[in-house]
Amino acid sequence: RRRFGSLWPFWPTCGTSVLRMFRSLPFAISVAIAAWTIAAPAGAQPDDPSDTAPTPEEDFARWMEQGIALREASRDEDALGLFRQAYEVSQSLQALAQIALAEAALGRWVDAEAHLRQTLATPGAEPWVDQRRSVLEQELQRFDARLGRLTVLSSVPGATLRVNGRDIGALPHDEPVRVLPGTVLVEVEADGHHPLQRQVFVSAGSLARESVRLVPIPTVVETPDPDPDPDPDPEPDVVVPDPVVADPPT
Repeated sequence: RRRFGSLWPFWPTCGTSVLRMFRSLPFAISVAIAAWTIAAPAGAQPDDPSDTAPTPEEDFARWMEQGIALREASRDEDALGLFRQAYEVSQSLQALAQIALAEAALGRWVDAEAHLRQTLATPGAEPWVDQRRSVLEQELQRFDARLGRLTVLSSVPGATLRVNGRDIGALPHDEPVRVLPGTVLVEVEADGHHPLQRQVFVSAGSLARESVRLVPIPTVVETPDPDPDPDPDPEPDVVVPDPVVADPPT
């Protein structure tokens, strides 16, 4: 009783033979070996990293869960990093939507609007998005209301456009450029033309149109200097005959 403590109430039903087995050290060792053999089958290598390395699907699920927990704790920047990792391994629209929502929480409205618009661009692409489409569309409208839109027209097709230092691409562009409200810097360049910079004011929720005319750079044609005139032919030597002296009259 003193040896088995809390096991004592159940011990009389075990019989004296069981007591003799427990007193036997070899029996205890054999039980331990049997238990280890069951837990670790022959050929298993528990220390092999390949047996414990998480799959991309497991990484995705873990990063998404941790990111949402960080959002709930108002750690939006940390959550954004995890959502980006999840998107890199999966290209999942669910992760892209969470990226947009985290960016909105950080006040990065231009990026948030672009990423959420990309999430909703293809209906039926992911069930998670389709089940929440109405809510996400309402969020997209909220993001868009915080931004202004800018359309730039150029006199030179194919000219490149930058807005606030961000490359937009060649003109004309299909969609207005989303910008934060206020004064934005527009830069337009084209080969053979002087670059143009202009400040444009854009209001929230409105569309601003700006037309630019690029001035061609004058083409300077260099003409080679004409060959200098060759030296004129030297005058031919003139032989002056000796004067003829007439004989005096006789």
